[in-house]
Amino acid sequence: MPNDTVLVLGGTGIFGRLVVADLLTRTSLSVVIATRHGIRTHQWLPGAEGRVSSIQVDASGEQAMRKTLEQSEAKVLVHTAGPYAHIGDAPLRAAIACRVPYVDMCPRSDLYSALRERYDRPAREAGIACLIGASTAGGLTGLLTRYAYMHMRSIEWVHSSLCVHNFEWGRGVVADYLLSARRILPSGQVGSLPERVFFPSLGIRTVYLADTLDYVDPSSQAVRDVAYRVGLPNRLPALGMRVTTAMARTGLPVWRFAGLFGKLTGLLGGAYTEGGLLHQAFGEGLQGRGTFETHIYRPYGNVRNPSLLCSLAAARLVRGELPDIGIIHPATWLAPEELIAQLRARAVVVRSRFRLEDVPFNAPWEGSRKKPEDTL
Repeated sequence: MPNDTVLVLGGTGIFGRLVVADLLTRTSLSVVIATRHGIRTHQWLPGAEGRVSSIQVDASGEQAMRKTLEQSEAKVLVHTAGPYAHIGDAPLRAAIACRVPYVDMCPRSDLYSALRERYDRPAREAGIACLIGASTAGGLTGLLTRYAYMHMRSIEWVHSSLCVHNFEWGRGVVADYLLSARRILPSGQVGSLPERVFFPSLGIRTVYLADTLDYVDPSSQAVRDVAYRVGLPNRLPALGMRVTTAMARTGLPVWRFAGLFGKLTGLLGGAYTEGGLLHQAFGEGLQGRGTFETHIYRPYGNVRNPSLLCSLAAARLVRGELPDIGIIHPATWLAPEELIAQLRARAVVVRSRFRLEDVPFNAPWEGSRKKPEDTL
């Protein structure tokens, strides 16, 4: 087996398959897919012959994960399995014990904070880099905040709002959201505080609090009141999400049925149109007070940015290009402009603007009728 091998835990899931596909099409690395039940015949990616193999493993067992890492001879472990909060930190412990660099999609800021406090020193002693939280919340949103700093004098608050077509694209993500429904964040309870947000190309939609990231970022440029909100573009699936979240708050293990909820949401979601991610940073710009906005979306399909962050991180970890060891913040290892270039290379539309304080939020984006990606 080639030495430059990446072990993708949960490589048959929605995000895992995208990580595998990105590694196969954009790198020369080999991939080992680790899942609980193995890979069915129809799940193999076309063109993967000779570069992909599979291993069965229970990700919640540290000893099983150590054995898998040793057997695969992997240079990097990528954890894409979910629900993350239910699986636990066995994959991370195994990576540190085997001295294998690690990257995951940890979707919750409180988990990131706890893992950083618990495992930063062991990871440094092992001499490896562990990138936790290479996901939309924390990773992508943090990079976009850094990008906003490049265009503003100061930032007072940041809001990141994600409006997706449906939740069918990731039952692990849905399960983690439901598992966090009882959390009380500095800004409020998960699934509460509905806000109306104008998404370009979609219109006004309601989003709900999903995470608060201000207490996660240890950098000197950390911004207070960083809220990450999520919503669905159609009323019926959005109502279903509210009802399901309310059930989860009572302690019912509804997260176990996340796959079913996702399929129902997909059936009720309507046309494949979504609002993508809208990142808004308010403060003092070069032309006065206002909001620097960045809109990221993929026409006729959901934005799946965590898979991009994980594949980019895995490739860099194999090459030893991350500049530090220990637990690395997901928004500090990549230049924001490189992120945008990588998104565009994957047919993702990225556009930004600075909107003065007195300009209405639904004002047209300059140049958006022609080439919105050229407005940066």
